[in-house]
Amino acid sequence: MTQGPITKATTSVAHKADDAVAHTAQAYADVKTAVTDKISDTKKHITDTAAHAREKASEAHEATREYVRENPEKSIGIAAGVGALIGAVIALLITRR
Repeated sequence: MTQGPITKATTSVAHKADDAVAHTAQAYADVKTAVTDKISDTKKHITDTAAHAREKASEAHEATREYVRENPEKSIGIAAGVGALIGAVIALLITRR
């Protein structure tokens, strides 16, 4: 049995549509994999950065505690100076309004 021109054209269009769907599905899978990998890498980077920040904050906290234990008078003086400076800045901001 021979195929007519309409059947041949329809078959050709159907094959092209199947190829396009397959190509689109593969492109989607590739993009999904790339995005999933990037998200995974970003999560790991954020986790590592947060752990590093926690470690540095802990080290700074311990260093501050040690300094205060060794130099209580200086620490009180520094705290008073910083408090006075903050109070002066707040007073300046309030009086400018």
